[in-house]
Amino acid sequence: MKRKIWMGLLLALVLALALGGFALAEGAQPKAAKQTVIDLGVLEDNYIITGNGSYLVTGTSTQHRLLISGGSPQITLQNVSMRAGGGVAPIEVTGASTKATLKLSGLNVLVSSAEGAPALAVEGGASVTIQNLSSKKPG
Repeated sequence: MKRKIWMGLLLALVLALALGGFALAEGAQPKAAKQTVIDLGVLEDNYIITGNGSYLVTGTSTQHRLLISGGSPQITLQNVSMRAGGGVAPIEVTGASTKATLKLSGLNVLVSSAEGAPALAVEGGASVTIQNLSSKKPG
């Protein structure tokens, strides 16, 4: 008797998987990935992103930088204004394993005050993909 029950459950599982898996209950929504919000206006120091994750960066900073190292973080810059002095970039991406994606939403301004210094520094074999989320083109 127990064997018939187990065989029936196994058959039901195989059929469910073969027919596209299990459906969510009506009205249920899949869980959205958690997004960390970074407001540049309230930072007390540089913000360091290590590893994967989803980030939304907003606000203005003339003192603090965004440092990205490791993983494949998804970072949305939304109406950001960053200005860095001392010959450093406001956003710096480092590390050979870093594959960051910067998504631009709204008007974003990055300025390095030193002549010849980049506003976005990509170093140490890191890579950055930049996507424009805004429908309007600047200008």
